[in-house]
Amino acid sequence: MLFRSSDQCLKLLEAGLRRCVGFAPGWQVIAEMAEAEQLSLDQKIRWSGLLLKFCGRKYPDFAFDVLRPLIGTIRDVDEQISTWSNAFKIFQHRSDLSASVLMAQGEAWEAAGRLKKAGECYRRVVQRYANAGPFVINALQNSERILVALGMADRVIALYRSAWGLVDKPKDAFSEFRKQSNWRSEERREGTECRPR
Repeated sequence: MLFRSSDQCLKLLEAGLRRCVGFAPGWQVIAEMAEAEQLSLDQKIRWSGLLLKFCGRKYPDFAFDVLRPLIGTIRDVDEQISTWSNAFKIFQHRSDLSASVLMAQGEAWEAAGRLKKAGECYRRVVQRYANAGPFVINALQNSERILVALGMADRVIALYRSAWGLVDKPKDAFSEFRKQSNWRSEERREGTECRPR
């Protein structure tokens, strides 16, 4: 191996990325090191911060893709949630990425067996982003699964009723487009009834 330690590799990577923050292969090395468990907790947190600082606002999609393995491999759930929260502040102008952060937090809580916390994250996606994209469907399905696991299956209908109330009917859209939105129309003999997927 070219480097005697990951510290040497990280120092060289940081020097290079500070000169050219948009050099994707350099950031990819960081992501691969995180996935291979070659970074300590402190290094993952530090590099997450550097990535958000250098790329978070200018290249948000790219930054999120690199953050996934960096933050997702943090084993301490409280640290992982906290680090995702820092990312949420940067991505809050993008509903899709904000929702993805909340979903990642929910998945982390769920993996740790803290189902109520996971359910709260999934519900936040539904409440905040019901009209922002199809990712709300996954949040609803995850919320339903959590309710069933917690022995609260009787609340599932209320969950969907509440979500339905948040979704705006697409205006002036062909039926083909409505079917691909969070609102789906179905023709009935009595007329048209719209309901969420």
